[in-house]
Amino acid sequence: MDLGGGSVQMTYVNSNDASYDILAAKAAQSMPFGAAKLTGAMNSQAQISSTKQELRSLMRSTFEGFQTQFHKLKTQANLAEGVTIYFLWWWISRP
Repeated sequence: MDLGGGSVQMTYVNSNDASYDILAAKAAQSMPFGAAKLTGAMNSQAQISSTKQELRSLMRSTFEGFQTQFHKLKTQANLAEGVTIYFLWWWISRP
């Protein structure tokens, strides 16, 4: 997952599969929940619950879609150790 200011991108990476890179690029999903939007939503008590629910729902449906496309992911998700999710967060300091 790549968290930016305006959105978060989610994709599946399997470095053991020679063809994963093209498939992963095609499967990537962008969700409108970047750091700026989440920060704004978390400052409003009225929006916290609905924002969390919407984000969870989008992440869940995206993950389920990945499992349909990537059978190794589905197998791994059903194992006791599960799946590791990595977040990439870029911070650019501007003078």
